[in-house]
Amino acid sequence: MNGMCQTCGTVAPVEWFLNEPIRRQFEAVLIGLPKPVTEQAFFYLSLFRPASGRSLTPKKALRVLTELRDLVAKGYVTVRGRVDRSCPSLIWATAMETMVNQRHALNLPMPNHNYLVKVAYDLADAADRQQESSVRIAETNGQRPIKTTGQPQLETTNPLAQAIEEYDAKQR
Repeated sequence: MNGMCQTCGTVAPVEWFLNEPIRRQFEAVLIGLPKPVTEQAFFYLSLFRPASGRSLTPKKALRVLTELRDLVAKGYVTVRGRVDRSCPSLIWATAMETMVNQRHALNLPMPNHNYLVKVAYDLADAADRQQESSVRIAETNGQRPIKTTGQPQLETTNPLAQAIEEYDAKQR
């Protein structure tokens, strides 16, 4: 896989560009995301690209990805004035995919994750309604409702990220 220098346009193997601490931190955060979110992350990050068409700076990409990781790690989604909803990583990934597919209707570049939170909340709310409906139907039919277990939460301490931070600290 090749990468491109944002300053001079040089194309080289991506490993060359991972020598910078910010890029290594970015990769560590990316690796720590759940698989459904990782698959949509680069497409979603493109919504934050400057209007000039240039790529995101590594610092901004790291900030956006870290904020995304923190949202997904909570396991729920909050919208002010409404009840919190359980929000597994698959719902976050679906919300990101929905936004990417509707990019023509969005005001780009995205300034923050507020619209993603709204889309994820709507999807989580619909999933809760469907779950409640299936429980009511099961109870009406005299069946025991099946308990669903939540999706495992994102691990907040990533061993790779920790090792990179320790290495960077030693190099200073």
